[in-house]
Amino acid sequence: GLLVTDYHGKIELMNPAAENILGLKKEDVLGQYVSQVFENKTLLDCWDMKVNEKYSSRSFGFELSNNDTAVGRKYIRGSSTLLLGTGNNAIGIVVVVRDITYEKKVDHLKSQFLSTAAHELRTPLTSLQGFSEILLNKPNLEKETENKYLRYINEESLKLATIINGFLDISRIESGEGISLNKSLCS
Repeated sequence: GLLVTDYHGKIELMNPAAENILGLKKEDVLGQYVSQVFENKTLLDCWDMKVNEKYSSRSFGFELSNNDTAVGRKYIRGSSTLLLGTGNNAIGIVVVVRDITYEKKVDHLKSQFLSTAAHELRTPLTSLQGFSEILLNKPNLEKETENKYLRYINEESLKLATIINGFLDISRIESGEGISLNKSLCS
């Protein structure tokens, strides 16, 4: 989304993408000052640029809450830059905003996935460690008990290998490599 204001903060231009991202109608905000339209301090601060900052952009990010509970919060990232006229005089400010809600949700899902994955890996590892310690520290175990523990270690290591192979499959799917389909006719 793109917003352009004069140097004093009066909104002069707003594209449809900015309307959609910010949940505003262009007709309602053109000609108004940003302080009349926006309450978010981070967003308001991006218009507080001075002439001595003219060669730099300012990046920012903020949450935008929505009255529509189905939509919830939006996460916005953007940048603002002074708009320079003749003689390098500041004549306005250009603000570009981008909705990063989807990326935030994906990051949250990845975090949840990693937490679950760590738990799923820890369970068989704990069993492997426990039974191998018993075998190492108790040399006088009956052969039947020893074989039972070794079978359990083997089963848990196979479970662990299956989990790890699943992760590797996910990695291959994300990279688009190593995926082949075996097509055949079936009823």
